[in-house]
Amino acid sequence: MTDQPDTAAPLLPDIFLASVALEPNRWKSGDKRRPSLRLGDYAAEAAEAGFAGWELWEDHLFLNGPGELDALVDTALPVRVFNTYAIPGQSAPERLDAVNNAIAALAPALRGVKFNLGPAKDEDADPGAQIEAALRWAERLPEHVRLLCECHPGTVIEEPAAAARAFAAWPRERFGAIVHTFGQPPARLGEWFAALGDRIEHLHIQARDDQRQWSPLAALEPALRAALAELRRQSFSGTAALEFVYGLGRPGESPESLFAQACDDLAALRANGW
Repeated sequence: MTDQPDTAAPLLPDIFLASVALEPNRWKSGDKRRPSLRLGDYAAEAAEAGFAGWELWEDHLFLNGPGELDALVDTALPVRVFNTYAIPGQSAPERLDAVNNAIAALAPALRGVKFNLGPAKDEDADPGAQIEAALRWAERLPEHVRLLCECHPGTVIEEPAAAARAFAAWPRERFGAIVHTFGQPPARLGEWFAALGDRIEHLHIQARDDQRQWSPLAALEPALRAALAELRRQSFSGTAALEFVYGLGRPGESPESLFAQACDDLAALRANGW
C-alpha cells in the first residue's frame, strides 16, 4: 500500500519564493552576474500560484537599476525576507549601509533579513567578532525586522554546536535561525532542532535528492514526508522559502522554466501536507 496524502492542516501557512531560484546568472561574476528578470513580471502569477511573498536576493534590487526599489515596494507580491550576503564584522561599512537603506524602504512589508556569517575556511575569521557585529547591526534595523542567520555549510556556524553558541549570544526577540530541510542525512534536521529548538524560524527548501542532485520535489515524496514528520514532532511554526529548483544549471534554463518548476514544487509541498 502506498502512503496516503497527509490530511492534517498544512504545516506552513506562508511559503515564500526565493527570487534567486529564478535567476540563471546567480553564480556568475562581474557583468555576467546582472539579473535576467524583474520580479514585477512574475509577482501576480506567483501570488496566484500560492506563494505568500518574495525572499528577495539582494542583487535583484542592487543590480537592476533605478526604479527597482519603488517597483518592489509596490509589487503584487510583497517582499517578506531580504536575502543579503553582507557579513557583519567583515563587509565594508558602505555595503551594510546600502543593505540597511533597502531594508528601511521595504520595512512595512518586510519580516526578516537573511544573513550569513563568514566562511569556516578563513583562518583569520573571528566568530566572536562577527557575532558581536551582528548585535550592533540589529540596533540599526527596524525593530520588527528579525535577523535570520542561515546555518549554512561552509560557514563558521555550519555545525549545530557552533550555531548554538552564536544564538546563546543573540537575543531571541531579534534573531532567528534558518536551516535546510533536504540534501542532508535524515537525522540532521533533528540535530538542528536539538541544538536550537524554537530559534529555528525559517526553512530553506532546496529540491535535492540524497545524492545532492537537483530534483523536482514531486519525485522526493518520501523525503518530503520524513521532513514533515520531524517538523511536526518539533512543533515548527515558522515560514519557509523555496530556495532552488530542478533545472538549475541545466542547458536552456531560463527564468520562465525555473518559475514553472517553482510552481510545481509548491504544489508538491502542499499536496504532501506542507
